[in-house]
Amino acid sequence: MKVSSLNQLAALSGHFHFEVHMTVRLLKPYNQRPANALATFDASVEAGLIAANKASADLTGGFKYFVPRPGPMLQSKQIAVGSVTLKMEERTTVTLPEGQVLLIEGQPGTVGEASRAGTTDKWTIGAYGLPQIGPYAGVQKVTITCTLGEITA
Repeated sequence: MKVSSLNQLAALSGHFHFEVHMTVRLLKPYNQRPANALATFDASVEAGLIAANKASADLTGGFKYFVPRPGPMLQSKQIAVGSVTLKMEERTTVTLPEGQVLLIEGQPGTVGEASRAGTTDKWTIGAYGLPQIGPYAGVQKVTITCTLGEITA
């Protein structure tokens, strides 16, 4: 569709959903995050936190924090797909049984990482499925971090 004027664009914008996010430094613990954690929420939530002196737009001294999510212990003979979904700023560790594979997929706009414990193996997760992780000899732990978007593993 070709838009030839700002009025047309304004009329069309009611048909789309836009989200605005900001990053703040928490001054007090909030929503499973400790003080000084850098957190990204909808702009309205962040504005409310700043107004209540629970957060600051000054990120100095803050640190990136990922909300931990329980990871599944997969049963033998099970392929790890659709077992856990991570949202923005969440992290989990998946226990992968010997001989099994882990399938990870990111939604459009996703930024994340998977890493295998005790190794230098790391995979960048974006808006696509990764090649399968595994199979390996012995039980493996894979940490999955979702920085932005949504990851299914």
